[in-house]
Amino acid sequence: GIVKSTSIMTCCPAFEEFAEFTRANPQYDYAVHLTLTCDLRERGWGPVLPKDQVPTLVDAEGFLHSSTYDVDRNADLREVEAELKAPIRKAYDAGIRITHLDHHMWVLFGRDDLLRLYVKLGQEFNLPVRFSREIPRQVAGDQAIATYLEQLKVVEQAGFPVVDWLESANYSVPPAEKRTYFLNQLRNLRPGVTEIVIHCASPGD
Repeated sequence: GIVKSTSIMTCCPAFEEFAEFTRANPQYDYAVHLTLTCDLRERGWGPVLPKDQVPTLVDAEGFLHSSTYDVDRNADLREVEAELKAPIRKAYDAGIRITHLDHHMWVLFGRDDLLRLYVKLGQEFNLPVRFSREIPRQVAGDQAIATYLEQLKVVEQAGFPVVDWLESANYSVPPAEKRTYFLNQLRNLRPGVTEIVIHCASPGD
């Protein structure tokens, strides 16, 4: 009962199953998790659009690139924009009540043009984008930080909610230590609004 918000990767095989869940549970918040990378090769997913329409976004096997580095190096901005609009439309077509946007592996923080596109998509679809006043660690270098702060102003001027802090360093904490870790995080919250980002899982190894 503690999780009230989640993100959906529309390019993945279980999308239709989860879309059904969202229609039956409209009380939760659902983001479209904008996806340009495929980091689980054994499950493998490609773009929402046909691969021949976004050739710079896929590898030789037809999957999305496995790393944000490969996206930064190869992705054509026009193809990225087309591909990122497709999952938003797909989610709407599936009857999902979309409340906001975020992005897989923080991929849109890797290039200035991708960051600006992220904010532009939020404005175009009137959907808040995940943004924090704390500069994420994925935003590296003076130019990237300057662009982030520039876009933070755009987000605020658009009237979108902005959290103060993001806690996402918990992914690698061993399961046996999770409870203690999160209790310590809650005990040491800083003033303002903190969003805790987690990966949910079924019980098991």
